[in-house]
Amino acid sequence: MIAVGSPSDHHHVLVERCRPARAALSARRRRLHGRPAFGLAERPPRPPPPAADPGSKPIHESSVNVIYRVTADMTDEYDRIYGGVVLKIIDTVAGVAARRHAEMPCVTISLDRVVLIKELRLGDIMHVDASVNRAWGSSLEVGVKVIREDPQTGEQSYSCHAYLTFVAIAKGPASHSGPPPSLRLGGRVTSDTEAPKAPRPKLKHVIPHTTLEKKRYLLAGRRRALRMSMQTSPSEFLIPFRKEVLAMTYPGSTPEQVRSQEDQIVSVEAEMVADALETHDPTIRVDGDFVTGDPSVYGPEPPRVLLEDVRRILELKKSEANSPAGSSGAGTPNRMPLISHLSHLDAANDAEWVGSRSASPLPPSHSQDSSPPPEVIEEIAMEKTLVSALHIVFPQHANTVGVLFGGQLMEWMEKTSVIAAHRLKRDCAWATAGMDGLEFREAVATGEVLTFRAVVTKVFGSSIEVYCCSHADIPGSPTPLSTPRFTNECFFTLVALSPEASVPVSINARITFTPGSAAEKVSETADDRRAERLADRRMLVRVYGHN
Repeated sequence: MIAVGSPSDHHHVLVERCRPARAALSARRRRLHGRPAFGLAERPPRPPPPAADPGSKPIHESSVNVIYRVTADMTDEYDRIYGGVVLKIIDTVAGVAARRHAEMPCVTISLDRVVLIKELRLGDIMHVDASVNRAWGSSLEVGVKVIREDPQTGEQSYSCHAYLTFVAIAKGPASHSGPPPSLRLGGRVTSDTEAPKAPRPKLKHVIPHTTLEKKRYLLAGRRRALRMSMQTSPSEFLIPFRKEVLAMTYPGSTPEQVRSQEDQIVSVEAEMVADALETHDPTIRVDGDFVTGDPSVYGPEPPRVLLEDVRRILELKKSEANSPAGSSGAGTPNRMPLISHLSHLDAANDAEWVGSRSASPLPPSHSQDSSPPPEVIEEIAMEKTLVSALHIVFPQHANTVGVLFGGQLMEWMEKTSVIAAHRLKRDCAWATAGMDGLEFREAVATGEVLTFRAVVTKVFGSSIEVYCCSHADIPGSPTPLSTPRFTNECFFTLVALSPEASVPVSINARITFTPGSAAEKVSETADDRRAERLADRRMLVRVYGHN
């Protein structure tokens, strides 16, 4: 019988009774495992989990997944989304992913070839996914995928892919405000002048986890090597061709058109002098056989019309006013051109002027010849497709460091190229099918003026290739157009479609150029560039066509 005591006495008795059992269990463990057994107090601590690498970042932390609805302000007159709008959205979403990874402002320095597989139309849902594939030093690559969703059925289909390269911009010195004047893009300096230099940022490495992320990581290195090789060996014919495009002028009017315009100016001037003389205008006086204007009012070359012509014009006006057939319902005379009543003009010119506005002869009736007319390939000079557009970079077009958004520049270039396509063929709808790689050679800051010039370089059945380049005015230059600063150039592919349906139509035209010029070399190499685009398209359809 155990006497009742304090709790500590009971504990002491239990420990003493269990000691032999614990010793026997420890001996048994030594026999079974061949190693000494440790007590609970002697068990070694677990190793700590590996610390996360402070110089790396998983991909999912910077990924961006957004959805847009195609609205009327994004589409053309046929409810097809502008290709430039798609490029702008791609650059915006990719820039957000780049900034999330870098944790500092980033600017676009290049865009690989983009091939648009599926067009987007008004009301469609656009899914845009962007993720960082790899980072090197201060630059990184972002991949973007665009998926089209039918809002009625929910069916999704692959639209396009894009790979963009960004460079991180470190914060500049406090004494330097605005965009860095010597911002390095693609290994280039935007200004020859020295500027305060910010330390080159060091980005965190990318940590790929899934099989797809690891594949993108490896392919990003291959694409970077290709981009670097293209920078070191640029096309030797593009530089002279760019100079030719910059020096191009749109063909002027024909001699007949110029003569017609001159005759109209003379007619309007004579009618103005007749009206002034009739109302006793003090700035008009009769000087012998002529009616002239006051040089102090009209300048050193005042109007001068024969008095005989002025009287004839006034008589014609009076007869028109009194004739019922010559008056409109409002009582205003239907003025016909008075040029044919001026005695000092040549009669042959007058006949040519009237003939240019007469009805054209009717085409022959198909009942006489039912065979279809042969297709005629029209030869169009490259200069006739020239388009020049101008844009001012406002704050809403620039990022936080005052540098123009790459997507905004791509949108301007694409719209300029579409206008050039309409110069070639106007009775169709033009859709952008792709854009070759674009390298942002120099940064464009807020307040600068960009001039875009585009020409059609080649016709392929129902598609064309358009070259577009952009130049920025040098601040402070007295003649900016004479010394432009080259910023970008790119080739676009556009397809001619019927306005009613997305069916390609034939383009019965051929671009002509001066033999031996750089334009001839660009046109000759267009087939090779087209073959590369088609190969990329086939690959994308094969990989993503089932989506």
